[in-house]
Amino acid sequence: MFWRPLFPSPQLRTIAMIGAFAGLWLGGLIAIDLVETPAKFGVKGMDRSAAVELGQEVFHRFGMLEAAFAIAMLVFGNHGDAPSFLTAASFALTVLALGVSPELRRRLNRTLRALLPEDREKSETFRALHRLYVTADLAKMILLAMVLWRIIG
Repeated sequence: MFWRPLFPSPQLRTIAMIGAFAGLWLGGLIAIDLVETPAKFGVKGMDRSAAVELGQEVFHRFGMLEAAFAIAMLVFGNHGDAPSFLTAASFALTVLALGVSPELRRRLNRTLRALLPEDREKSETFRALHRLYVTADLAKMILLAMVLWRIIG
């Protein structure tokens, strides 16, 4: 394989794969959460309902990509050559990506469908779910940054 000279030991290959998936995942989270979402709501020609619908679609599709990253990291993180921190981080990220985030997304979407557009900002349920979703994404960003820091540092 082409990477064998770069990563001569199985442990280095495992760590490199975990780092690659962590970097791609963190980059996607930053691009969507910190760039795309604020930009979408700043577009003058787009009303809030359209921005919310677009956001739901983007987060749904990125959720599928997150699931793939989580499974890949879990597979490599549970490899016998992976350091224990990377195994634990991979497991925690998988729980967040496959368990917590999709359930919060479903509840948010259900709440949005039940509310009139003008009532969404005032809904305590919506705001609480949104805060939990943002917190889960922030936890993923921190864990992914820790994984990368551990690999690079």
